[in-house]
Amino acid sequence: MSKERTIDFMSFGRLMADQLTKSELELLIMISWSIWHSRNSFIYGGDCTEPRRICTKAEAMLEEFQSACLVTPQAQKPCIAPRPTTWVPPRSGWFKLNVDAAIKVAAGCAGLGAIVRNEEGKVLVAAVYRRIFFGDVEYAEVEVILNGLKLAMEAGLTPLIVESDCLNVVNLILKHIITRGEIEFILSYIRSLVAGQKQIVFNHIYQ
Repeated sequence: MSKERTIDFMSFGRLMADQLTKSELELLIMISWSIWHSRNSFIYGGDCTEPRRICTKAEAMLEEFQSACLVTPQAQKPCIAPRPTTWVPPRSGWFKLNVDAAIKVAAGCAGLGAIVRNEEGKVLVAAVYRRIFFGDVEYAEVEVILNGLKLAMEAGLTPLIVESDCLNVVNLILKHIITRGEIEFILSYIRSLVAGQKQIVFNHIYQ
């Protein structure tokens, strides 16, 4: 009797990358995400999506993603106008996660930083990431929130206040606003992580 072989999604993706065209691979990724998102919607919200609708949504998201990639970096506007501020410690027993994305348009890269401190201001965990900048500031801001959130949760640092200087992204998370596909992928991941977590809150701050 033969033993079934299973592989993780990343390994499956690398396998398919050698067999599919670029457009076919992009569509496969979007369909896979749509299936995963529909699964979470059913588990956490009881919403059942028809298979045909899942595929239609994936195709629409792919079109939006490809259109977004055509936007030049110079056309991007800052997420918000910066204002000076000082760090405010969390209330007793809580931790605070601060995140920020520094964009270097000319170099085509983004530096993402996340740091978690306690009420005394002591740094408990911190991390920096370097990413390719595709011309979307909000995408970088959403990605650094996800990375910081995972960092804090893996370290068991809750209850947690998550602070970002990007008002648009904070509103997208808090108000469960559905947006364009490439950002919605990460937003859905964030929402699934904090689902049912009453001791994880999001705040907007000026930096």
